[in-house]
Amino acid sequence: MSPWTIAYLLATSLPVAAGTALLARSRRLRGLPERRIWSGGLVLAVALPISLWVLGDRIGPSETSAPAGPVAVFEGLPLPSVEVAPSPTSHSRALLLGWGAGSFGLGLWLALSWLGLRRLRRSSRPITLRGRAVRVSDDLGPAVVGFLRPEIIVPSWIHNLKADEVEWILRHEEEHLRGRDALLLLLAYLSRMLVPWNPAIWLLSHRLLDAVELDCDRRVTRTHPDPSGYAHTLVTAAARRALTRPALGAALVLDTHQLERRIRTMTASTRAFGPRDFALGTLGVLVILSACSVPVPTDAENGLDAPLAEAVVQADPVPAELSFTPFEVQPTLLNANAVIRLMEDEYPPVLRDAGVGGTARVYVYVDEDGEIRNLLLDQASGHPALDEAALRVARQMEFSPARYRGSDVPVWVSLPFAFRVDGEGAPR
Repeated sequence: MSPWTIAYLLATSLPVAAGTALLARSRRLRGLPERRIWSGGLVLAVALPISLWVLGDRIGPSETSAPAGPVAVFEGLPLPSVEVAPSPTSHSRALLLGWGAGSFGLGLWLALSWLGLRRLRRSSRPITLRGRAVRVSDDLGPAVVGFLRPEIIVPSWIHNLKADEVEWILRHEEEHLRGRDALLLLLAYLSRMLVPWNPAIWLLSHRLLDAVELDCDRRVTRTHPDPSGYAHTLVTAAARRALTRPALGAALVLDTHQLERRIRTMTASTRAFGPRDFALGTLGVLVILSACSVPVPTDAENGLDAPLAEAVVQADPVPAELSFTPFEVQPTLLNANAVIRLMEDEYPPVLRDAGVGGTARVYVYVDEDGEIRNLLLDQASGHPALDEAALRVARQMEFSPARYRGSDVPVWVSLPFAFRVDGEGAPR
């Protein structure tokens, strides 16, 4: 992985985050749910860069330029080792180690939090509260905990609340169960663990956690309209949150800032769909689509999507008299060690650091003096920078000529140039 990779992932995910914020803003002004917008944006921010990278490799240049006429093409000329594996650079290793350490740290936190939550759930007591099956804990809740089998857990101090306050709390947690909000929380935590260094992912996941609670508030107040009574219950629960906030789970109240925002959203007036909402939504979609135009870093070595230079692909015209050339002795590569060094030098650093490789097959025309007179790209690797590197290396190869009945003859040979990077940095 290289800094180009980091820049590409950021350049792709940041427009997705910005566009998602515009779409969510349009829905918030109309009092509509936002969690699907934020969860969709989060999935897109993680998956879009990978999809574009994979599709870019598959739909990359694949044209074949074959010699004209029925010329003799010798497949499989023995090369000593043209598969080079330069070791990743120090900054690539540092970036990978940093990424891995961040992911491991968040994964460890998730695992420890989950184990702690299981221990607290086991210590809680199942009861029936106002006709609902819940669990009572000494220091956990109100919240819905558990991803696969979520349950409502309430704190023991809930028995000291008024009946209407208890009812509001239970209704809130029931809406979390109906909406399967625990799975959205899991999506937020896992996305952070996958890309811990990406601020766009943290922004989207944070806003998703907020949207889960805001949408739950909307559903509660829509079925039981009394925003003031519900808001009072939230304030009461917030006063006790210091000892009752779960490490994982859909909590009734997380912090004071979120509480203030939720109350403002509940009491804000909504409006019908209008030109402003249409403009926000359209702009959001356009901003997200702009992420698709970010070029993948594998094409950035000699200019983005740079075409192969025609002067290199075909330096000389194909001689018309060579319609067919038989041979008995194949050409022999004379500077094998130099070719290996050339491939290591010509391996595009951007692709090498990203661990991206490929095989380009090149037609080489070797004349009766062993000189290279023509080059044609037979099969593209999928990365223009690798194709150009293969052609530059082929231009520097030295051969002994092919022979037929005791005479030197010109022939076309087809050579594969494989650029690969392995984990050990040793040739394969």
